[in-house]
Amino acid sequence: MVTEVFSKKGNLGFALSINQIAVSAGFAIGPIIGGILTELSWRWVFWYNVPIGIAILLWSRGKLSSIPESKNTSKIDWMGALMFSIIITYVSLVLTILPLFNVSSYMYYISIIVIAILVVFLLITERRSSNAIFDPQLFSNRSFSISMTVNLLNGIATGSLIFLLTLIFQGPYGMSPLKAAFYMIPFAASWSLISPLSGKLADRGNAPAVATIGLLLVSAGMWMLSTIALSTTPLLLSAYMTIVGIGAGMFNSPNNKFIMNIPPPQKRGLTSGTMSLFRNFGSILSFSLLIPVILNFVPLSSLLSIFIFGGGAPADLLLKFMLGIKSAAIIAAITATIAIPLSIFRGKLNK
Repeated sequence: MVTEVFSKKGNLGFALSINQIAVSAGFAIGPIIGGILTELSWRWVFWYNVPIGIAILLWSRGKLSSIPESKNTSKIDWMGALMFSIIITYVSLVLTILPLFNVSSYMYYISIIVIAILVVFLLITERRSSNAIFDPQLFSNRSFSISMTVNLLNGIATGSLIFLLTLIFQGPYGMSPLKAAFYMIPFAASWSLISPLSGKLADRGNAPAVATIGLLLVSAGMWMLSTIALSTTPLLLSAYMTIVGIGAGMFNSPNNKFIMNIPPPQKRGLTSGTMSLFRNFGSILSFSLLIPVILNFVPLSSLLSIFIFGGGAPADLLLKFMLGIKSAAIIAAITATIAIPLSIFRGKLNK
């Protein structure tokens, strides 16, 4: 909807950056609310979303009704939507639950086979549909395909950052969930403050170039986080977080603007959904890749205790815990670094 309203006005990048401010504000406010609710019971971290979701649903029904309806009369691809939902749900469960438990390797192989069968069936179904919910033809454009890959890699690099920061503050630093939440504000604040600037720069110049600068900062910040030790001060860690936050703010809005302008206008809804899919799937992959790395050094029970309750890590696990965090940060940094040349290359394709 944002693209539809602002694309013709020449300030789409700025409009998307305002949308990003809301996202980054959630990163700041969410952990604080979660920290307060954890003092009551960790279950309230989940329950409080119910009334908020209902309130937003009721509010949006009134506000969004003023937006003109699309003239597109195409029907909804219900079969594709059903298959797609099944695949995403199954993949999410496999990638988030299996890494937490010491399951045998054959379970992974079976899961991969099942996923492959479902994907093949989805592609066959979508090729026969005139209103496909997932359009493989979008990826025939090289700029679009590379941009989706960059989007995925950025999601992998930053998707579990809040989780990693929470473990650092509540583990080695021994903070409570509420105190740790306040220490993570620099990440969200820097993201929010830089987003309007990045949006303006994207509107005036080369959006991929601005997004690439953001990736460079994200990569640099993640490499800095990979150097943390027990002697690292919270102030220095906040500086590293700020660099990553500035990078995230520089990357997201220009990247989104560039992607949304590639396909024809009638496919903007499909493009937006595909872009969100790759970003969120990257976050899921981030957890599935990084959590097992940490679990190689720290038992699951200790990891969950630190994440839910805070208060510090056992003395005999501190060094192993930090080694696990550093290893996860290195993987995230490598992923962000790989995305940089791809982002540069898509910018050259666009010229």
